[in-house]
Amino acid sequence: MLILEDLDKPTVELALDLFLNHGQALAEPQCKIIFTVPTSLLYSGKYNVVKQNFGEPYILPNFKIKEQIGERNEPGWASMREIAERRLDKALIESQALDFAVEMSGGVVRELVRIIQSAASRALAKNANSIGQQHVEQAVDKLRMEYSFTLTRQEYIDILKQVHKSKVLRSNDEKPLLDLLHNLFILQYPNGPGWYGVNPIVHKLIGA
Repeated sequence: MLILEDLDKPTVELALDLFLNHGQALAEPQCKIIFTVPTSLLYSGKYNVVKQNFGEPYILPNFKIKEQIGERNEPGWASMREIAERRLDKALIESQALDFAVEMSGGVVRELVRIIQSAASRALAKNANSIGQQHVEQAVDKLRMEYSFTLTRQEYIDILKQVHKSKVLRSNDEKPLLDLLHNLFILQYPNGPGWYGVNPIVHKLIGA
């Protein structure tokens, strides 16, 4: 069996070129192969053609830390805390600060790691004994600024506002929607009936 990782990192355009135009060659080896692909590729209008060369996709879901109505989902929240606490001594981060990091991660493990790593650097710079709420807030502010660099088009903001309100994907233009999915502005929660949300870090950028 082969496992080909990091193929979810390229842009949607490159992923389409790879899996659409070269899909038959990729699937040719006579062995089992697991490919990682961008989630946004699944929402491309060309996905039905792409999947003809591959098996059914398996989506690794984000942790559902909140229900669609905004209420905290305790099992998902606890799982995210456990991921952090298995890698970080509990004494090194205040419980409230960890909860805030979990909330801002949107249930995405990669985002949680980025937030805590950035917060830890700030705590070290201040010679603090542990990561506090202010360190996490500063880390989130930095990430929010990075996300703001991409929100230069009004259509992006309009799509995000619509998704935040309706929890469904709707857009007259496929490309900006795929861009937002690929860059984690929009998060998918396929648990149960499934729904979509805007990355919590981005909420302030769209006035949510």
